[in-house]
Amino acid sequence: MGFVPIYPRSRQITREDVLQVINHSRQLVIPPDRELIQALPREFKIDGQRGIQRPIGMNGSKLEVTTYIVTGQSTHIQNIEKAVAMSGRRVDQLLVSSIASGLGVLSPDEIELGAAVVDIGEGVTDIGIFQGGSIAYSASIPVGGGLVTSDISKLLRTSPEEAERLKVFHGSAVSAAVDERDSVDVTQLGHPSPRPLQRKVLCEITESRMRELAVMVRQQIEKSALYAVLPGGVVLTGGGSQIQDCERLFSDVLKHLRVRRAEPKLYGGQGMETDRSGLAVSAGMARFAIQCFEDELGPAAGGGLKATIKSLFSLISGKS
Repeated sequence: MGFVPIYPRSRQITREDVLQVINHSRQLVIPPDRELIQALPREFKIDGQRGIQRPIGMNGSKLEVTTYIVTGQSTHIQNIEKAVAMSGRRVDQLLVSSIASGLGVLSPDEIELGAAVVDIGEGVTDIGIFQGGSIAYSASIPVGGGLVTSDISKLLRTSPEEAERLKVFHGSAVSAAVDERDSVDVTQLGHPSPRPLQRKVLCEITESRMRELAVMVRQQIEKSALYAVLPGGVVLTGGGSQIQDCERLFSDVLKHLRVRRAEPKLYGGQGMETDRSGLAVSAGMARFAIQCFEDELGPAAGGGLKATIKSLFSLISGKS
């Protein structure tokens, strides 16, 4: 939280007032082993009136802001910057992956009214809950599609490559939907020829890990205290969401929430529209970076993108 008095009282609020109140909200005690990555304005209040996204030009005596603060482990940030520097580039801005995923696949209405994005990656699942035009809650779960592959590999005694093939082409997150007469050929370690396996066994392994993940996601959404106020429901994205019947499983676990799967719409050569699995973060980061060059507020302190202030409201509305 940050606040500043407006003098003389009830005058119009300026850009400098907004910068001042946001900078005030950034003045918090951070452990010495962490550093501030981002401070995103969530909501402004003028004389107690809530729900204001653009206070510039409005009149008031007191301006307040609720800011979403993101910090990171200093050593992790330094390692990322060194790795990028080795490629001849430099880091201008760090962005939380759950925010990037939201910008990549959610519509402006979903970000405004309330929705959760669940990005199922290889080893990590990122959760971002949006409401009121901004990020309201984020979490990371150390379970992803890679653990499904690992389970299949161990339990069926196959190579990781064979396990990944089985997961992608024959796996299902709802084993009850699989006909018990269905079989799949599996090449096990130490056996040169494939052997037939009841497909339902494969899908039971897949469902077990994916249901565990869905339960963890539900617990995080409940922890946010926003479970009952997400009219946009839950949007699944990432490579792990491509597993057959993933939506159906999450719908079963996330009672009373609408679940759908989405990927960012990308535009390739000659204007052809294509969908790409697992690129929600990349698309969201590109959108964030491009629009930050036309930042509505400019640097909060110092210079460069790393110090800029940008509200998600301005990103999703396309205004600057």
